[in-house]
Amino acid sequence: AAALQATAEAGRHVEKADAADWVEDRFADAGTPGRVRVLMHTIVWQYLPAGTQARIEAAIRAAGSRATTAAPVAWLRIEPDGVKGSAGVRLTTWPDGQTHLLGRADYHGRWHHWGSAE
Repeated sequence: AAALQATAEAGRHVEKADAADWVEDRFADAGTPGRVRVLMHTIVWQYLPAGTQARIEAAIRAAGSRATTAAPVAWLRIEPDGVKGSAGVRLTTWPDGQTHLLGRADYHGRWHHWGSAE
């Protein structure tokens, strides 16, 4: 309740929707010049069904394929990646489509370490 109240006070709103439907809807158009569209998620991927993951990934990659330097797309995620006790902080940006490991983080946000051994 407190989080929803703080969100409302900040002039934001929470939307209830299927995750894949929401991403497909928000990333369907070409974007707005001068703005970066960002899909950000943290410690959720493992809880989504494979079909939902595939739809989200397809939608963000399709948006990336339409991205321009004037209207880029970014996918920022903090998700488990097989390294015990931490999650990878990864950023993919388009129009170049490059993915970078930015660092590692605790699953609950208690700590983070920037930098990678890429």
